[in-house]
Amino acid sequence: MTHATPEDAGAACDLYLPPQGGHDELNAPGRGVRAHWREFIDTFSALSPEEITRRWDLGQTLLRDNGVTYNIHGDRAGLDRPWRLDPLPVILPAAEWSRLSAAIAQRAGLLETILADLYSRHALIGDGLIPPGLLYANPAFLRPCHGWLPPGGRYLHIYAADLARGTDGCWRVMSDHTEVPSGTGYALENRTIVSRVLPEIHRALPVERLGPFFETVRRGLLALSPRRTEQPRVVLMSSGPFTETFFEHAFLARQLGITLVQAEDLTVRDNAVFLKTLTGLQRVDVIVRRSGSEWC
Repeated sequence: MTHATPEDAGAACDLYLPPQGGHDELNAPGRGVRAHWREFIDTFSALSPEEITRRWDLGQTLLRDNGVTYNIHGDRAGLDRPWRLDPLPVILPAAEWSRLSAAIAQRAGLLETILADLYSRHALIGDGLIPPGLLYANPAFLRPCHGWLPPGGRYLHIYAADLARGTDGCWRVMSDHTEVPSGTGYALENRTIVSRVLPEIHRALPVERLGPFFETVRRGLLALSPRRTEQPRVVLMSSGPFTETFFEHAFLARQLGITLVQAEDLTVRDNAVFLKTLTGLQRVDVIVRRSGSEWC
């Protein structure tokens, strides 16, 4: 999303110019403001430019106070950049979001099916749908895992996609993220700040809740525990403060109620992983890796 200033936001209703050669999110051709934007526009237009500026100053303060940063270059000098949040949200109608989320879920299911085949029967290669070299020459292919069924029978536990809308109004997937997809923590923090900066708009619109997603993730992680115990220990392993999305690592660990660790916090004894604590070693049941495989 592009970054807008409070002045841009204040003039948006009166000085709005549709994108040239692109899809107009706000206005329908020849019909004015789209229906799902009208509640927002009516409420937002009632705010004075001074009030908009005051509220966005509050948003910037909240971003700084909450330590929301992104180190885009993994800069070890500690030059974290403040997270940039657009004061104007993107609004999608419920029906469109329902279709979009169903399509993303279908795509995630397809990737899961492909992974399961590549690590078992190789039917896709046998049928000529995937060239053998594309798999066997890929350094990310784990040959020792061929024929191994992961706990729960699933290979892909979390998936994210970068989306863009074309000039025809259709959504397209620009890239898939299957290893350590980021963005969920920032999305929740964005939602929290917007709800404080624009509370009346947040209350007026039927905003989709994010809480159920995080609860589903938490339950899924607990279910992966190989031990039958009431309190499985789940840890989120980060590369540390110099990682570009370290803020999100800490945020997710807190949101999911799991322990944030680095590699040096763990040790292996008798073919099991343990967390080093002041009271001794504690058995680890599930590790959520947030470091790319090239760092492992």
